[in-house]
Amino acid sequence: MKKAGGMLYALLGLLALLAGTSPARAGRELTSPEIAPGSGIEMKITSAYEEIPSFGYVPIRVAIKNRTSAARTWQFESANVQASIRTTNFSASLRVEPETEKIFDLLVPLAPQFDTYRRYSNLTIVINGYGVISGRTGGMSTGSRGEEHQRRSSAWARRCR
Repeated sequence: MKKAGGMLYALLGLLALLAGTSPARAGRELTSPEIAPGSGIEMKITSAYEEIPSFGYVPIRVAIKNRTSAARTWQFESANVQASIRTTNFSASLRVEPETEKIFDLLVPLAPQFDTYRRYSNLTIVINGYGVISGRTGGMSTGSRGEEHQRRSSAWARRCR
């Protein structure tokens, strides 16, 4: 019994650590793909975060309403680019049965950041499939190496005066 209690405290400590590292933000709705009028399809894409985290994953929710009489499948593709150097790609098939709505919670991987300060990061999302005219979404962008570098350099220069 003592061992189980220790495991519980270790698990609670891990959960507290993870909760402390993720931003407590409401998230935001991303621009959805352009859907053909009368197709019977609706899509909504949201991110759990306002900005792209500096590492790990970004939770993306894709809600699809399929009001057609056939099951439909869409291809979700993302690319995360860190400072034009590293890219991480991700893809998933999203299938929705006829006359139903389905929510997909995806953990989209991010390219690793090796620098000690925040760099520019861009997440592009494209969805292709039935009823989609233009699958490119608004995606997400965050930071800028130039702005961050200039801010740090200016602060350092002020300290040296």
